[in-house]
Amino acid sequence: LNDLSVDEESLASQARLYLTWEEVRTMRNDGVTFGNHSRSHPVFSRLSAADQEQEIAEARACLDRELNQKSVPFSYPFGEEMHSSKATAELIKKCVHSAIFKVGGETDEFGFARIPVFASSDYAFFANIELYPLLKRGIKRLVTHANHVRS
Repeated sequence: LNDLSVDEESLASQARLYLTWEEVRTMRNDGVTFGNHSRSHPVFSRLSAADQEQEIAEARACLDRELNQKSVPFSYPFGEEMHSSKATAELIKKCVHSAIFKVGGETDEFGFARIPVFASSDYAFFANIELYPLLKRGIKRLVTHANHVRS
């Protein structure tokens, strides 16, 4: 886009690709937790340690400034282990994040699995993510209730 002299921020704003900070604060006040995903969505394994720290710290500072949110999780751009390293995880911890989400690989007390989202992910994909836990809890309550009624 730079070669075409297109202002990416203006284009994104006109297309409404992103939430406004006012919308984000409203959602936060309604219980949504927002996390860090880096400043510019780079492949961390291609960056120096200093550039990784800058990506993580600048995005965290922006969230702190806009949301004053104490617990901030981090989700790796692209998400897979090949896109980061143990050193990257240490930088994320250093920037006071509450957890790291990644696609695949091992999980631990700080690192958790996340669901990958692709350009081809559609409404049904997101509906399944949202509805599955609700259905699972509802079925569990029904089974518990049925077992209680029988006894």
